[in-house]
Amino acid sequence: MNRAFTRRYNTVRTQQGFRFIFYCDLCYTKYETEEYRLDSFREAFELAQEEAQYHFNMCHKCSKWICDEHYNQNVMQCVDCSPMPGRRKTKPDIPITKICSCCGAAGLEVGNCYCPKCGAAV
Repeated sequence: MNRAFTRRYNTVRTQQGFRFIFYCDLCYTKYETEEYRLDSFREAFELAQEEAQYHFNMCHKCSKWICDEHYNQNVMQCVDCSPMPGRRKTKPDIPITKICSCCGAAGLEVGNCYCPKCGAAV
């Protein structure tokens, strides 16, 4: 099963391949990958994750992937685990998910065009 390193992401099907948008686990800051011109969803997904991970930081306490604004680099943790004065508060998580009609995988985010488990259009 393909699972993103961030909790929220979207898949965009293009005429020649795929693009992916990954979001900070604490806010709506996003990173959009380049277009991967591959027939295989899984291969494009893996390459996109490798590209996007360089634009986020992993909290060494809770393992969330977060943007620079919500990362306390002095302790290598997110601002939820180690608050910093002057940093904006994070927005509450609002889980918006659906179920894949092909394989039945639960937890697919609304707006995602393809199932990360089977690659079917949703």
